[in-house]
Amino acid sequence: MNATEWKEKGNAYLKNKEYTEALKCYDEATILEPNNHIHFSNRSACNFNMSNYTKALEDAEKAISIKSDYIKGYQRKASAQEKLNLIEESINTLNKALEMDPNNQAVKDSLAEMEAAAKNPFTKNFPKLFTDPRTSKYMSDPQFTNLLNMAMKDQTMLMGLVSKDPRFMDD
Repeated sequence: MNATEWKEKGNAYLKNKEYTEALKCYDEATILEPNNHIHFSNRSACNFNMSNYTKALEDAEKAISIKSDYIKGYQRKASAQEKLNLIEESINTLNKALEMDPNNQAVKDSLAEMEAAAKNPFTKNFPKLFTDPRTSKYMSDPQFTNLLNMAMKDQTMLMGLVSKDPRFMDD
């Protein structure tokens, strides 16, 4: 198969949420066409969906290095940075995307979310959850970390979790 066929096969797997198979296809596409930004972007999306945020970030950066004005690459990079709690870096990435496409509403919306997250005091303490013995055991659970990410954007939700979810009351 050629790179386009591998990409299309990967897209079908990705659409069906068969991420492991999709990743294999995107790996093949990147080997056959190492200068095609789309292959790296798609692999970034796949890694993101598998909670492999560091790899998602690397692939997004590779896509941007191949095509420096690729807005979707910047969006993928910013999303991975957000999941890695690199909020300031995510804001910078989105600002770069806006410089290239000032009317992109999706980028504007993401930037507004990131700027709000940067003002949230919980965001600054988020990395400590990975090292604190009371919470570190939960940080490898993607459902828990996704819940935390949502709660960090909504103070009311966060307070509700802190008072009701037993994982937040763990001693």
